[in-house]
Amino acid sequence: MRTIISLVNDTQGFIKSFKPYVEEELPTAYNGKNNERNREDAPPDVPLLIGAHARYRQEEICRYSEKLKIKRPWPVVKFQKGVIRTIYPDCAITIIRDPDKSFNVLSRTQIPLIAGWALTIHRSQGMTLGRYQVDLTNAFEASQVYVALSRARSLDSLEFVVLPKRIHKYGNPEVIKFMREKLGYRYP
Repeated sequence: MRTIISLVNDTQGFIKSFKPYVEEELPTAYNGKNNERNREDAPPDVPLLIGAHARYRQEEICRYSEKLKIKRPWPVVKFQKGVIRTIYPDCAITIIRDPDKSFNVLSRTQIPLIAGWALTIHRSQGMTLGRYQVDLTNAFEASQVYVALSRARSLDSLEFVVLPKRIHKYGNPEVIKFMREKLGYRYP
């Protein structure tokens, strides 16, 4: 039986290599019928799409892939726990129902990766990061420092590149106290 390894949002890894574009390896629909791909028969690297809109998602992924003028290779990512996975396009679907019982299908197809080398404070909101470096040079509000620090799973996973210049002058006293006690911050 095929093992499914789930990767959740904000799982961190690095691009190890790139895999050539092969149309047969794009994600494929599975709905349990005889003419569809069977979970046990699928090659281990080919993602299976399940659910009510699996066929639609497969068509959108193929359309996305065909739009690329040059058949670009797919990124192969090694994640923190040693899992290595080829990252293919993914299609997210939202159904909007009208009061008259008609409905619209909205979809967005993209490669589900975010470059982790430079995230703004706004972009990182809602994320929990396993390890990261923080540059607080231009932080001018205590809330910016809070958002930057609160992304960490633990203090061990957090590394300061540069501490804020003006935090002692404009910062929130509670944040300054926290930084002094927990992080060894030594501004007046």
